[in-house]
Amino acid sequence: MKVVRILLGGLIALGGIYLVLCFLGPKKFETSKSISINADTATVYAMVSDFNQWSQWSPWAKRDPKMISTITGSAGTVGHKMDWVSESEGSGSLTIDEVIADQKVTTSLKMVDWDAISHASFIIEPDGSATKLTWTMDGGEIAFGFRGLMVAMGAVGRIEKDYTDGLASIKSAIEN
Repeated sequence: MKVVRILLGGLIALGGIYLVLCFLGPKKFETSKSISINADTATVYAMVSDFNQWSQWSPWAKRDPKMISTITGSAGTVGHKMDWVSESEGSGSLTIDEVIADQKVTTSLKMVDWDAISHASFIIEPDGSATKLTWTMDGGEIAFGFRGLMVAMGAVGRIEKDYTDGLASIKSAIEN
């Protein structure tokens, strides 16, 4: 009986800790990272608006070289789409929803095992003789019960690291 009380107490304590994490977790999932690239806006736009170029710089493709991608539609146009299957990075699709040539590309991301759709944008701005590229994500509202999971997994920090790595790879691919 003592073992059952200890186990029950442990479960209640874990539940309480998770509840605290839910209260502390983010209500909305969003992030933004920027980098300056020594190239004109058209060159930067061409790199981010064409899913055929993403294998050069995508942090997820770099982590899983066995990732299988299928790309449809015309680069730089609404409806251009990339579907992928990956054992380590998850499977999903990314579709261009909005384009403003040499200025902005907005996408929607749908992961196979996740009900929510996230939206990301690449904002391209002149920065003196260079180009400032900002990569944003708006994952929308996070249900209370999932906020603790977001904290426990360090999800925002992982996405921010991926964005930082991806931007550095874009810069390297363009400048080299």
